[in-house]
Amino acid sequence: VRIARDVVGAGLVPEVEVLTSPEPPRDNRLLRRASLAAFLMPLRGLTYLEKKKPRNAVWGAVRSSLMLKNADADAVDRIVTAVPAIGRAVELDGEARLQATGEALVDLREEWVSVAAIVHALAAPEAQPRVVEFVQWVKTTPLVGCWDWRPLLDGNALMKLGVPRGPALSKARKAEMTWRFANPGAGEAECTEFMKTQTFA
Repeated sequence: VRIARDVVGAGLVPEVEVLTSPEPPRDNRLLRRASLAAFLMPLRGLTYLEKKKPRNAVWGAVRSSLMLKNADADAVDRIVTAVPAIGRAVELDGEARLQATGEALVDLREEWVSVAAIVHALAAPEAQPRVVEFVQWVKTTPLVGCWDWRPLLDGNALMKLGVPRGPALSKARKAEMTWRFANPGAGEAECTEFMKTQTFA
């Protein structure tokens, strides 16, 4: 309850509002999902069986108990699951921080701000300024919007570099994305030079 109060009290938290333009309209969808995620944090890591298949307890609480839409259940579950990843990214610097943040943002999309709010609420008082700095830093990077990135090198370009069809092509695409997270301002030429140094069997 304390975490939910801290997240919701100021419309997410003031630190999250740094991400947006001055005097932004509040996004009720993000606020609703953030507050639900904060309240359900104690269920993180717990599962139950639904039609003999394991389901995250957070998802079940939102969908089956609160009777909200699948999209809300998916989002709240995604937010709760991502808290450790964003928490780790906060503690990193340099390329390691870029890569860890990109890997989290590509799945969270704009909901990463909700995760940052929860990380802030969970942090010790002396650690909270680091979370604020992280939020401000993310806004200055090209990583915002990485979930909409198109590949710098398509399948044909990768095969021209010697990447064979099949699983190797998927590995190459994943390697390209990981590299781009750490080098978000780089372009096709730089990406091509990097891929030339890699081997995909």
